[in-house]
Order: sequence, then structure tokens, then C-alpha cells
Amino acid sequence: MDKISVVEGTGVALKRSNVDTDQ
Repeated sequence: MDKISVVEGTGVALKRSNVDTDQ
């Protein structure tokens, strides 16, 4: 479960970074 949470957290961080870059 911990590994899954880490992966999901990373995915969210990457998505936020991509959005900030696009803007």
C-alpha cells in the first residue's frame, strides 16, 4: 500500500508540474 501511495503521489506531482509548465 505504501508503494502505491508513493507512486500516486509522484504522479500527482508530475501532473501539477506539467500544468504549471503549460501555463
